[in-house]
Amino acid sequence: MSYHQITAAERYTLSVLRQQGLTAAAIARVMGRHRSTIGREVHRNRSTSDGTYRIDLADWYARGRRSHSRRNWHFGPETWALVRARLADQWSPEQIAGRLQREGRLSISHETIYRYIWLDRAEGRHPVSAAARGPQAAPQAVRALR
Repeated sequence: MSYHQITAAERYTLSVLRQQGLTAAAIARVMGRHRSTIGREVHRNRSTSDGTYRIDLADWYARGRRSHSRRNWHFGPETWALVRARLADQWSPEQIAGRLQREGRLSISHETIYRYIWLDRAEGRHPVSAAARGPQAAPQAVRALR
């Protein structure tokens, strides 16, 4: 059984079953989920004021966390232009990431910069020579960006 996140429809079902007084284990059996999945969902997305599980609030919390997750980073062309300019000046990805974060301009990891370089290499583009100082192309990292 592979993991997938709880949907809004499942949150509605969870809310109704909780209102009926079912335990997390009973709800999990009805929904075809593991009881710890149900327990985590309720714990993470309950109301901070009174601890109750409300579907609208739970969905809002979950969407907020998901939109801020690392999977949803989107660096635009202006970000990559800045990174490429620093690479052209012979900066390493570690130096670029550290300086941009210290300046408060951008929070990007050196690994993300390396993945960008590896993707360029995999697609036949040749990034500036400073990037060649780092690790060689990692195929799994390239596949993760596609």
